[in-house]
Amino acid sequence: MMRLLSFFSRDEFEALRRYTKERGASAFGPSFEIEYVEIEEGFVSEVHTCGYSSFLKRHDATLLLDLFCDWDRIWIDALSSNVSFHRPPTQAHGGRTCRFEFRRRS
Repeated sequence: MMRLLSFFSRDEFEALRRYTKERGASAFGPSFEIEYVEIEEGFVSEVHTCGYSSFLKRHDATLLLDLFCDWDRIWIDALSSNVSFHRPPTQAHGGRTCRFEFRRRS
C-alpha cells in the first residue's frame, strides 16, 4: 500500500498524511485508540490502546508482541525516501504508547 501511495502521488508525504489522518483510527476498529497530531514538519500517529496487545494479553500470548511490532517493518521499509520516520519504543518494548512520527525530508 505504501509503495502504491507513493507511486500514484505527486506529493508522497501529503498523501501519507491524508491517508493516516482520514483512515488511521477507523482502519483498525474499536479495539484501538489512535490519536493524530500535527508536529513541526510532519505529523504523529500515536496508539494509546493497541488491540493486538490487548488480545495477546487476554490470551496469555505476550511472547508474540514483538512479532506484531516487527510486522510494521513491512510498511515502514516501503516508505518513500522523502519521508523521515521515527518510532520510539512501542508498548511491547516498555513504551507508554506506540508513537509513529513522520516528517517531510527535504
